Amino acid sequence: MACDVPTRVLRFGIKTTPMHLAYDEILRVWEEADELPELDDAWLWDHLMPLAGPPHGAVLEGWTLLAALAARTSRLRLGLLVTNNTLRAPAHLGKIATTVDAISKGRLIMGLGVGGTRQPDGPPSGRRRVRRLRLPTPESG
Repeated sequence: MACDVPTRVLRFGIKTTPMHLAYDEILRVWEEADELPELDDAWLWDHLMPLAGPPHGAVLEGWTLLAALAARTSRLRLGLLVTNNTLRAPAHLGKIATTVDAISKGRLIMGLGVGGTRQPDGPPSGRRRVRRLRLPTPESG
């Protein structure tokens, strides 16, 4: 008896966590991954503070870093796991995403989430953190 179950291709990717690392280290990993045909995707995250280690350690901003890496790679599909929709006004986020998609020549994968991850006993989550950093939010226009 024939089965009409669609077949799916198993895909592999990488996720680099842009905390406590220099740009050159992340770039090296992405450029090497771009040369490996076994890898299809490369991912970053959208957190403004480290989730582990020293709470005041270095963290590179996800969309800015994604744009830089998109300009230096040519094959990998790329995106953020997952964009925090409370950090940016919708029109601003849309413009950022379309710019990264243009830089990457259509390789952007977009995912949205509510945000709010924090270190245990650490800094406040999502909205309070944004207010403390005085970043514009969708509510503030």
